[in-house]
Formats: sequence, C-alpha cells, structure tokens
Amino acid sequence: MQTKIKIICLCVFFLGLLDSHAFWPWSSKPAETSEIGKIAWRELSIEEDDRFGDLVDSRRQIRDEITMLERLLEEMKTEQENINLQLKLVFSVDSDKSYRFDQTANKIYLVTMPSPGTTTMGAPEEAVESQESVHQELTATQGKYFSQLAERKMQNQIAIQGLLVLTRKKLNQWGSVCDELLRDFGIERDRDYHYDKEKRMVYQLVPPSAPTE
Repeated sequence: MQTKIKIICLCVFFLGLLDSHAFWPWSSKPAETSEIGKIAWRELSIEEDDRFGDLVDSRRQIRDEITMLERLLEEMKTEQENINLQLKLVFSVDSDKSYRFDQTANKIYLVTMPSPGTTTMGAPEEAVESQESVHQELTATQGKYFSQLAERKMQNQIAIQGLLVLTRKKLNQWGSVCDELLRDFGIERDRDYHYDKEKRMVYQLVPPSAPTE
C-alpha cells in the first residue's frame, strides 16, 4: 500500500500538463465549451501570460493531487471498516473500545480507562491506572488471524493520518494559488473561465440561457 501511494502521488504531477489552453475551477469541466457562452474578461500582457499560465497549471495540478488523495483516503477508510467488521464478527471486538492482545497467552484483554475525575481511595487522578479483563481466549490459529487483522488496522490508521495531513497541505496550497489568481487577475474560484493563449485573452464562461416558453 505504501508503494502504491508513492507511485500514484508521483504520477499525478503529470496530469496538470494537459489541456493547457483552458481551465476550470473546482467544479466539473464542461462537456463542450462551444455550447457555453463566454465574455471577454481580461487581456493579458506578454509579461503576465507566463505567470498566469504557471498559476493555472499549478492550480490544476494541485486539484488533481487532491482528487487522488481523497480517492486513496476513501479506499483506506473502506478497508478499515472491513477490518473492523471482521474483528467484530470473529472476535466481538468493538472499534470504539480499547484492547490488548497477549501473543504468548493468546488472550485478548479489554482495557477499561478510568472516567475523568475518577480516584481510588483518595489517590490523585493521575495515579488511577486502567483496568484489564479477559475478553476472549484464542486458539493458536485464531491468535495468528487476530494479530494479522490488528497489524493491518494499525498500518491503515497510520496511512489515513498521513493522507489527511497531505490533503490539508494541498488544500492550503490550492487556496494560496486561488488567492493569487483573484488578487492579480480577478479570477474567482467559483466561476468558469477559458484562456485563449494566442490572443492572450481570458474569457468568463456563462451557461446557456434557458429556453423561453
């Protein structure tokens, strides 16, 4: 899974090189640009052309990366749900409770944490330790299967946290690029545009008018 994530995240950098003469915001790309009206929005200077193109390509690249990260995140969450289901069905292990597995004794222990503010015989709160009770005693075969599920769950959780961090980072980058486009070129993130590179003209796309009865 780690290799898969690295390969996909590297490949996605090349997606932003496509369709360099047109760009769209976060919404879906229109099926046929010719069917949509357009209004001349701004003519760029030669100096502005390169920077504008770089910002548009950067925004498209980041968008594609976020889409890929979100797809991977959904796959990892689905796999995590399946693992939790197997743990529940086979070992009666609830995902919202804490457990400890003793591989030597092949026993699953339920770990009960003290409630906030709990004290024991006048002891300070930090001195109260968690309590363990035998949840289930397993055979050697069951113990091996439980260990495999627990290991996969831990690895998935680490991967999910990493994907969440990367997604937040990319969303911040997306916002920064959108802010630059708005500040320097008046491009709003919730509007559709088309760029004619030969004319160096930015057009704002408008949906076709609804037919009148």
